[in-house]
Amino acid sequence: MATSLVVPLAYITILVTSLAIFSRVYRRRRAAEKTSFEPWFPTHPARDIYISLLSHSPSDDTPAIPDNLLKSALLVRAQADVKRIWRIRDDKIALTSLHNRGLVGDDTMARFAAAEKELEAEIVDVVQEANTFRQGWGGMIFQTATEMAHAEKTREVVLNIPKLKAQEGT
Repeated sequence: MATSLVVPLAYITILVTSLAIFSRVYRRRRAAEKTSFEPWFPTHPARDIYISLLSHSPSDDTPAIPDNLLKSALLVRAQADVKRIWRIRDDKIALTSLHNRGLVGDDTMARFAAAEKELEAEIVDVVQEANTFRQGWGGMIFQTATEMAHAEKTREVVLNIPKLKAQEGT
């Protein structure tokens, strides 16, 4: 009778130990994979263009970049940030709903939170850059960029009307 009780206990002990080892190894590998996020917004060409214009140093054969060009590049950068703000707001509503239902994992929410922080830092940077051109312009640059983004969105809608009419007619 003593051998019959030892065998199941040994089996359960071996089973629990092997599952604990597997779980530990699996969690370590998953944690290593999660530390490298792919960014929510992969590139920011408007920021790259502005920084390249700003870092341009005049030489004998190339003139200095005029302030008007730098200001317009900064406005385009702010306009791109406004579009990102709109997308973040839309995505936040959907992601929160999906996360509450359990359809989106914590890694996606962590990526989204990192994108929000990156966007906040970008906004602060744009405001600081705008204030270097003229004091107080940092508060107005996003109002102007928002108007520009709305005008571009309206222009796209108006230009797509003939295409929509053609699709409805066929």
